[in-house]
Amino acid sequence: MDCVFRFRNLVLIAMLINPHSRNFSELTFVAVFVTVHIFMVMWMSANNSPAPDETAHLTAGLHILQTGRFDLYPVNPPLVKCLAAQSIALAKPQMYWDTTIIKNKPEYRPEFSLGARFVRLNRTRIRLLFFNARLSCLLFSVIGGLVCWKWSRDLYGPSAGLFALALWSFSPNVLAWSATICPDAAAAALGVSAAYCFWRWLINPDSLGAMIAGIVLGLAQLTKMTLIIFFLLWPVVWITYRFSQAHENSDTNKKPSLPELSAILVVALFVLNLGYGFEGTFTRLSEFSFVSSTLTGEGSFTEGGGNRFRETWLENCPVPIPSNYLRGMDLQRHDFEKGLSSYLLGQWQDKGWWYYYIIASLLKVPLGILVLTLISFLLSLKFSNKTCLKSVSGDSNRPIWIHETVLLIPMISLFILVSSQDGFSRHFRYLLPAFPFLFIWISKTAVPSQNKLQLLRFASLTALGWTVVSSLLVFPHSMSYFNELAGGTEKGNRYLLGSNLDWSQDYYYLQDWYDENLKMHPLYVLSNNTFSRYLLDLEDAGPSPPSRHVKHSLSKDMEPGPIPGWHACSVNQINNQTGEYSYFKNFTPVATVGKTIYIYNISLAEANQVRRTLGVGLLADPSTLHRSSLSSEKYSSTDFPYEFDSNKLPQEQSLPIQIAVLAIDQHDAKEYDNLKKTLDPIPFIVWNFLSTEEIQNGRLADFNVVIVPGGKGARYAEQLEEKGKQAVLDFIKSGGGYIGICAGAYLATDRYEWSLGIINAKTMTGKVESSGDGLINITARGGGKAEIELTPAGKEVFKLTPQLISIRYAGGPILSPAGSYDLPLYSVLARYRSEIWAFEAQRGTMDGSPAVIASNYGSGKVIIFSPHPEVYPETRGLLSDAILWAAKRKPTQ
Repeated sequence: MDCVFRFRNLVLIAMLINPHSRNFSELTFVAVFVTVHIFMVMWMSANNSPAPDETAHLTAGLHILQTGRFDLYPVNPPLVKCLAAQSIALAKPQMYWDTTIIKNKPEYRPEFSLGARFVRLNRTRIRLLFFNARLSCLLFSVIGGLVCWKWSRDLYGPSAGLFALALWSFSPNVLAWSATICPDAAAAALGVSAAYCFWRWLINPDSLGAMIAGIVLGLAQLTKMTLIIFFLLWPVVWITYRFSQAHENSDTNKKPSLPELSAILVVALFVLNLGYGFEGTFTRLSEFSFVSSTLTGEGSFTEGGGNRFRETWLENCPVPIPSNYLRGMDLQRHDFEKGLSSYLLGQWQDKGWWYYYIIASLLKVPLGILVLTLISFLLSLKFSNKTCLKSVSGDSNRPIWIHETVLLIPMISLFILVSSQDGFSRHFRYLLPAFPFLFIWISKTAVPSQNKLQLLRFASLTALGWTVVSSLLVFPHSMSYFNELAGGTEKGNRYLLGSNLDWSQDYYYLQDWYDENLKMHPLYVLSNNTFSRYLLDLEDAGPSPPSRHVKHSLSKDMEPGPIPGWHACSVNQINNQTGEYSYFKNFTPVATVGKTIYIYNISLAEANQVRRTLGVGLLADPSTLHRSSLSSEKYSSTDFPYEFDSNKLPQEQSLPIQIAVLAIDQHDAKEYDNLKKTLDPIPFIVWNFLSTEEIQNGRLADFNVVIVPGGKGARYAEQLEEKGKQAVLDFIKSGGGYIGICAGAYLATDRYEWSLGIINAKTMTGKVESSGDGLINITARGGGKAEIELTPAGKEVFKLTPQLISIRYAGGPILSPAGSYDLPLYSVLARYRSEIWAFEAQRGTMDGSPAVIASNYGSGKVIIFSPHPEVYPETRGLLSDAILWAAKRKPTQ
């Protein structure tokens, strides 16, 4: 399909070069280009996973719609995020606003943690929610393309109009950010629209034109704060234009007046305030608490903020902009002042570079556009005094350079403004609002009468074709585009990182690759955000370990060094500033997902070779498993760790399966009633209660499987003592089976000092702050009926067939990989597909987490249930199936 799509567009470009040869009308070409652009943006909107900024924008938009407040993510105005949020409002996505997170601190920025929460709470439909949100923003990109076409057509003629539209429609940078709900593409579209309306007013001034110019300028201000510079540029452009009219007869043409210019700016300011619902408009300047040194007057950040205007003659001045608009500007300035780590040409530093966007432009802009820019510059020198080729009412005889100032002044000013903010240099997309002005200006290279040199005309058409082909060869991974000078996308990480290459957009492609190639194999996933794991449905082994203990590491609970297994690694993480994952450069990826996720299949020998270089302990042979020797049972691409096919289990002819049930209370205690009801009818087992004393005395040797039921895991551990726990470990290691239910699952994990550590899982534990409740125990979530769904591995163990299984939950562990090298990876047999919670902080942490997991330990088998399969009659079969698997044999007939 991609090949057909690309060929079709190459044909379209060929027709653009000579449109009359196909008898196509100009509007037909416009429709085709816009339609193709829409298709490409929709394709990426559907298949690119959410970027970190997108989660924050969408969450902030929902917060505005639900609370009417603009204090979340104030560094970006509300238009785009509100439009995106409105498009999904009817779907009623889950979200809650934690007052302990949205703190009344001027410097606090909770939008990204709330964005991760939004993904977690809506994980089952997050792809559809973001697709709908992105579609609502597609209108901006269509507007941007049409304005490029119309303005270029007005200046240079129909061929130039189509030329500019083609540049917009196929620009990889425009495509990439039009397929997100980040405001950069919208700012580019409405920014150039505002400039176009202002230009129309300049050449044909009237009250209606001034009103339209003011409204569109105000809408542009509601997309991105960078465009505030237009309030300064419009008077400069007006003065330049009026200067060109100085020697004209005032009766000949009506001239744009100062009162109308003032009206444009006032209307724009009104629209800006209207977009915020006049929130805090005309607040006195002294009432603000700022955090940036620019506005506090302090040399460094002061807790609680400050205000340099207090006790000055300005303190009582009303501020004619929304309070959160000014607060957003202050926060953004604070970010630039404090500096952030930045990457350029393979080097990291704690601030940016003034020349960052110059170099980034040479690498991220198609070379064809750079060639067209050079040609356009040469043509401007040669034909600067030529008049417009398209007759413009009232101003057709003015030199073209006068009209081009309306293009060049915003374009150059935006470039200078963005480059001057060198506190950090991370996002080339910040320059996107300048792109449409460039496209229009260089479109004049398509005009025959301005391009009498045939060589230049051929070069212009070739450069356009080169631009389109270069973009299409990377599509749909346009966000990762690098031109041929950079060596293409594959070499981009040598020069730029972050949103210039890897902004978490390829995780849906990772899911597709996993389903096709690995299926049930455990996979270490090293992402560059906190929410990508909620987008994936796979055997998650946790993040890959770092090369050393590093503060803030994603894998801070893990021992350092490469380990065998399958790894999916973000290119950002491999090249991050700490270098904690740079050891992956010693391995060769077996595949690349999208353009930003490298897949590694590391063997034990390869891991140890690199570990030796790093000076960390070597891993023992996987055929041994002793926690004290730092061995690790890992598996290659062809060896799946667990055998789940009951038909392949060895037949045992002589004895039924002997089951021991750990009991520390009376055998007839109420908590054992349901377990008795489950075990008694099973015809192929013989079961007995076993006390902790009996286990300590070696009685487990008479059994095949031990079941540790519900209760309290810590109490079991206390009663077993070290002697009893060692007896359980020896029993499993020598071939016995272990089944843990709720408390028995807690006891099996590798989380607590008192736990057995027989399965490579940890539990959510500890005290956290919860809205309105203070510090709460994260495990105290209550109980009730939960829903679980079997995984493909689980369907090979359990015979239950419903898509969703209702099961009793009573405070069981919320499980995740522990990252212990001396334990094999577990396999998920079932996941929760519902949520039970008692406190706000617990919401979203259960749904999608493992409900049943299984693993090997020595020669034995371990399977643990977070819920209670023995309570409901319809789920008791899960326990009998688990016994079969843990015993490693079929029952007697």
